[in-house]
Parts: sequence; C-alpha cells; structure tokens
Amino acid sequence: MKKLLQLLALVAIAVAGSASAQQPSQTGEQLNPPPAVNPQKTRPKRVHTDLSGFELSPKPTKANSSVQIGGGTRGGLPGLVLFAPRRAKCYTTTPTFHWGQAGAFTNFRLTVYDANQDVVYDAAIEGESFTYPASAPALEPGKTYSWTVQREGTLMAEPAPPVEWVLLLGEERKAVQEKVKAVAGESRKERIQRAEIWVNARLWYDAIEAYTALIMQYPNDADLYKARGEIYDQIPATQELAERDFLRAEDEQARRKTK
Repeated sequence: MKKLLQLLALVAIAVAGSASAQQPSQTGEQLNPPPAVNPQKTRPKRVHTDLSGFELSPKPTKANSSVQIGGGTRGGLPGLVLFAPRRAKCYTTTPTFHWGQAGAFTNFRLTVYDANQDVVYDAAIEGESFTYPASAPALEPGKTYSWTVQREGTLMAEPAPPVEWVLLLGEERKAVQEKVKAVAGESRKERIQRAEIWVNARLWYDAIEAYTALIMQYPNDADLYKARGEIYDQIPATQELAERDFLRAEDEQARRKTK
C-alpha cells in the first residue's frame, strides 16, 4: 500500500510539471511569442500610366546594346546619363537640359549640334542642368538638334551618347500654340493646365520643365510629384527619377492625412 501511494505521488508531480511547462511564465514572457510585426509602412501598389509617345526613336538594336543607360563602355568613366528620350519633340526654343552622373562631379561641358553634326552651341557648365540661352544661336522650328554632356577636367572622360530633339513646325506647332494661349495666365490652375497641354502633345522638355517649376513653387504638392513621375516613368533613362517622385508623392499624401 505504501509503495502504491508513493507511485501515485510521483505521477501527480510529473503531471503538474508538464502543465507548468505549457503555461506562460509569471513574468508575462511567452515561450513561443508571435513573429514581430514589421513597423515599416507598406507602400500601395503603384499603377503605371501609359504615356507612350515621348520617345520617338526605335528601341536600341543589338549592335549598340553595349551603350547602356548610366554610362559608356568604351573606356570612359561610367555614370553619366542624359535625362531625356533618345529622340523627342519640343516646343520651346530655349529647352532646359538635365543630366546626372555617379560621383561628386560639378563641372561639365554641354554641346549642341545641328542635323549635320556641326556645333551650334558649346559651353562650360556647373551643375546638372542648363537652359539654352536666348542669346545663343537661335534654334529653328522644324529642325533636328542633338545635345550631349562631358565631364570637364577628368582623364578618360567621354561624352554621353547624344540625344536628339525636333522643334515643332507648321500645323502641329500652331495647334499647340493656340491651346497654350487659351490658358496664358500664371495661376497655379492655369500653369497645371499648360503642363497638361505639353504632356498631351508628348513634348518632353516642355512638360518636364513645367512640372519642375511648379514643384519648386509648391514643394509639398503630392499631385505634382506624381504627374512628373508619370512622365519620367516612360523611358529607361529616368526610371530612378520616377521612383523618387512617386515616393515623394506618397509621403506628401500620408503627411496630408495626418494633419
């Protein structure tokens, strides 16, 4: 009988120990806590707007596929890229050019050529944008031009592969001009309407500059970043710029909701 009682006591101790092992500790710590929740906010799924038509040039062939977005491959320093289509349309005779590069370079040389590859304009530039001066040789509607940029004062620095643009002429230019005159004011609404005219006509340089100027004046406007991002999203050379604009638009929208 004594042995039976001892056996029952050992069984009771074993059962109690098993139940205790399955319960949370008295400190509140769980033995199997749930996985940690990622605190980073999930970005909404982005819808890409089709604005095809800014790029007039056919896709690169295999023969020139060695020239990649972001830099040359012929021995020059990598990283220099022109932020424009390979061939685009333009309305203004004083377009603004933008480019980017890897590294802390600030001095460049910008060269504009005509269709015969003769130099129309050449200048040393500081920074990564430049507006063709009204005092420079006049650009003629209907003509095709090209531009490129090269680093100054750097060994083995080659110019970026040039890109072309065509100045509107004739009925096409007249149609755009009439639409622009109808919204010639300088209010925010009218400026956005003009920007949309440039976009609808697929005028790259005019559209980018219109939205860039608006963003400078209204730096917290999410819609402006989104609109410019949709333009940048149309060509490989400016995909990174598009992503930056989309992220900024999302951040501004989130900030507006918290106010």
